[in-house]
Amino acid sequence: MGDSDLLSGIGSSLACIVVIGIAAAVVAALIYLVKQARKEELAAKLELQELVRSIPRESQAAFMIQYNAQKKNSTTAVVLALLLGGIGAHKFYLGKTGQGILYLVFFWSCVPAIIAFFEAFAMPHTVTQMNREMAREVAAMLGGDIATPAALV
Repeated sequence: MGDSDLLSGIGSSLACIVVIGIAAAVVAALIYLVKQARKEELAAKLELQELVRSIPRESQAAFMIQYNAQKKNSTTAVVLALLLGGIGAHKFYLGKTGQGILYLVFFWSCVPAIIAFFEAFAMPHTVTQMNREMAREVAAMLGGDIATPAALV
């Protein structure tokens, strides 16, 4: 066995270790972020109940139908950001088509993937805020008093 065979073996072993390390880091980040997303969703659910109480009773069903049709899931957004963030899948999911196209244009540079990794950590909060704003808009259209729920401020 020559020196080049030894170096080749070390190089391939090192590459395998790096790939496994990156995969382990992504899985650990995914687990952490999904837990954070669930916490945000629970807090948002309590705030949503308060908002529903401010809407006239006859409009509450219409509010829930419209809200459930438009709301985004933070767990889905986190998974998309971590696994497909380099091509902007999370941006398309959140309705930010222009930013998604920008990610697609530059995906070859790996910069969008790096940005998406860091965005994934803020994703639960971002999605919760988007859902809150959308809920307030729907409630206002249906005659709700959106200033009343203190938890939504």
